[in-house]
Amino acid sequence: MNIPDHAKKVFRWHAYSVFQRKQTLLNGDEKLFDQVKRDDTVQVIATKDDQVILSDELQPHVWRRVWLFGWHVEPGEDPFEAAKRELFEESGFESKDWVKINTYSYKFGIDRDVHYYLARNCIQVGEPASEPGEKVELKPISYHEFIDFIYSELFEHIDLFPFVRVMIDRQE
Repeated sequence: MNIPDHAKKVFRWHAYSVFQRKQTLLNGDEKLFDQVKRDDTVQVIATKDDQVILSDELQPHVWRRVWLFGWHVEPGEDPFEAAKRELFEESGFESKDWVKINTYSYKFGIDRDVHYYLARNCIQVGEPASEPGEKVELKPISYHEFIDFIYSELFEHIDLFPFVRVMIDRQE
């Protein structure tokens, strides 16, 4: 559910905002409802040569995980610019060959959009800029290993399955 224009922001913490709005119920009563909006995020599938490059990340507050590059879109930032920024910050890679895969909108529970991009033919122009308390290593894998990874319990981006199905169909 989109957050209505008349909703009032009552709290902000990191990437989350809480809004409250009054709604008239079918019986005529008014009730106060809360909604949470999370800053939009970007996720990047990075390729170089015949490999997909993933982020092998360790942070003290979460388990070690392997995933796509990306995180949140800064307030006022264009999602494509955020994808390029996140790719460079987390991997040191840049690309001149980008494809917008899709935007998935989550409107129930926590309202947010996730923008997916494919960065092809990446080139290393810097080093990953890990934040204090995290360790990030680049993990290059083959296309077939990427497909296996997507179907594993470690893959957190289930909304990419339709795109990956198209990739598989083109390979067969």
